[in-house]
Amino acid sequence: MIDANAPRSTSTSPSISPSESPSLGEQVYSTLDRLEDGFYRACDTSYHAVVDNAPQWVQNNPEPVALGLGLGAAYITTWIGQRVFGLMSPNAVRILSKIAIYATPALVLSGFAIDPDGMQQLADNHPVYIAGLFGLGLGAEARFIQEGLKKPEKTDSIDDKVSPDDLAVRERMLLEDLDDRSV
Repeated sequence: MIDANAPRSTSTSPSISPSESPSLGEQVYSTLDRLEDGFYRACDTSYHAVVDNAPQWVQNNPEPVALGLGLGAAYITTWIGQRVFGLMSPNAVRILSKIAIYATPALVLSGFAIDPDGMQQLADNHPVYIAGLFGLGLGAEARFIQEGLKKPEKTDSIDDKVSPDDLAVRERMLLEDLDDRSV
């Protein structure tokens, strides 16, 4: 299970004496540490809210449960985000979903490329957390693929509502009208 009291990785930012003002890099590290801590706590709280009230067999299988919870949470959150964003720009949702199909796995792989030892240590020390993160990636990816593969919605145009015969009649009428004006 995810343990909120488990030892956490410490920040690599240097300590700052009270008289010095932090550099931009130190401010970024500090902000990332706060975001990471908040994200970790939110995931841990959500996980325990479900698992602690679940049957014993669920509590005995934390990795598959974390995977399923992450998958479901990401799918639903991505679906809601796409619906909200789709109200503003339906075409952009489909385009961004196609980009995200490749960006999501690339983001995960970049973590292994940048710090493979850190990722391995995280996987060894927090297998339930990693299962949940893997579920998040799978859920979002599934929703992105589903949205990206959708056919574009057909927009109504006047050509769809007028038969070819009507168009031929209109064309003849326009040509006759032009001929009448030129005489």
